[in-house]
Amino acid sequence: MPHLSPATLGVIRLAWAATLLAAPAAVVGAFGGPADPNSVTVARALGARHATQGLIEVAAGPKWSRAGSFVDAVHSLTAAGLGLSAARWRRVGLIDSVVAATFACAGWTLVEPAR
Repeated sequence: MPHLSPATLGVIRLAWAATLLAAPAAVVGAFGGPADPNSVTVARALGARHATQGLIEVAAGPKWSRAGSFVDAVHSLTAAGLGLSAARWRRVGLIDSVVAATFACAGWTLVEPAR
């Protein structure tokens, strides 16, 4: 199975964070949600969380990439819950759940384990 360095995963996450921070309304709109002030604030908060996690992955290595997978898994579950419980947020919640699950899986399976 191919491996990523934790730094590579961190850089990918930082790019996603930059997108959420720079254009939150565009991301929410592209995901099918209403780009109202509350959703823009939530997207920015998620961008800040991804930026923090990405910086930790770049600086700290595989152990923290695996720990970050737990954070991403919880995020995925809560986003899925939102998508399944609120029709207005169904599409954006489910897409965000898939994005978070992808980061969780990448951090757990693709990052080379610490030796």
